[in-house]
Amino acid sequence: MKKEFDQFFNARSVVIFGLSPNPSNLARNIISNCKRWGYTGKIFGLSPTAGENDGVPIFTSLDQLPEKPDLALIFTRGALAPEILLDCARHGIRHIAISSAGFEETGKPEGIELAEQVKKICGEKNLLVVGPNGIATANTQNGLALSFMPLDRPPSGKIAFLSQSGGVGTPFPPKCSLTRSRWENS
Repeated sequence: MKKEFDQFFNARSVVIFGLSPNPSNLARNIISNCKRWGYTGKIFGLSPTAGENDGVPIFTSLDQLPEKPDLALIFTRGALAPEILLDCARHGIRHIAISSAGFEETGKPEGIELAEQVKKICGEKNLLVVGPNGIATANTQNGLALSFMPLDRPPSGKIAFLSQSGGVGTPFPPKCSLTRSRWENS
């Protein structure tokens, strides 16, 4: 894997934009996935309201974080992505996953324009982005599981899986582990 993409899979710290103190906040699934998968890196939340969610501290600005995270995950309204990207660039965070929706996939002019803004900012600020409108990344080797969908951890192995579609890609790894089990037991 090219070194510039390493932080998407091996980040030692992650900030989640959109994680709120509300216990029903959907971004809480990201924390649950990381805990269930055994991720030992640091996780921080960023929201207009400070607090904590499932033991993860939530700050109101990047300036308040105790360290610069390796990776940022945007899980807010899509319209906030350009401002967040610029904030990440100001703080030296180059690796960003955008799980937010509302971009080209809508087919609407405002979504297409929003995607163009994101592309322009990334080019100008030399940012690397996974997304938008995706389930981000997961690594069975270190437990980093950034999907907002609850995921059971498949066994670690030597196969990498990439998918353009989270809806298609998410059920695939568990099916592979079932197949692996059948191979090992035959």
